Amino acid sequence: MSLPLTDHYLDTSNVLWEKLNQMLPVERAIALFFFQKNSNVESLLYQLKYRGHQQIGTFLANWLGPQIKNTKVFDGVEALIPLPLHQERLRQRGYNQVQFFTEALAAQLELPVVDDLVFRKKKTKQLAKLKSNNRWEEVSDAFDLKKIILMEKNIGFWLMM
Repeated sequence: MSLPLTDHYLDTSNVLWEKLNQMLPVERAIALFFFQKNSNVESLLYQLKYRGHQQIGTFLANWLGPQIKNTKVFDGVEALIPLPLHQERLRQRGYNQVQFFTEALAAQLELPVVDDLVFRKKKTKQLAKLKSNNRWEEVSDAFDLKKIILMEKNIGFWLMM
């Protein structure tokens, strides 16, 4: 199985960061793979999200973790924060695929998972069926913070998954 790997973890100013930074201010961003429709990556993600193959999230995190652990892209990251599913979608799927990935990646990076900071305040349409720009519009007001955390360091260094 061929998978199109990125090298985003080598440079803080990568293609993904440039694209995301046009829509919202982000300090850093990476992806393990380049995504293309009808590809092995799409198939893996589909199996993870909709077919209950949670071990794929762990496998991908175990692949990514060692690559990024000692890179400057993730200097200063203090915790990983998984984005939650809406409660109705969580009941339908039975699990949040991002939670499994985040927990496995956090173990690789020896970081805590903070899963009580962000909540989904709005049920969104199924994002996989929307075009890229429509996805951003759909999720623009879907999340909020549960609480303000006082930290000595800038919260901008946290990684949002």
